[in-house]
Amino acid sequence: MILLNPLESAEPLPPERFVRATAAWIEGATEQTATRDVSTVLATVADTAGEDLTRQILPQLPVGYDLLFGRPQPI
Repeated sequence: MILLNPLESAEPLPPERFVRATAAWIEGATEQTATRDVSTVLATVADTAGEDLTRQILPQLPVGYDLLFGRPQPI
């Protein structure tokens, strides 16, 4: 499973696929609950890391992770 062994992914994981994989990994989760859970964790990571570090991290991730971090980027 991709969450347990990230080396299995040959390319960056789009946020939708990450959420689906998370939902599959958590017993009883749906994509909706997994989206909420992932967003809660990533928003906490962003708050802990601070705005400067979060602004450095987000451009390195596939498009769409900014929403999961609770930091929508201007288009």
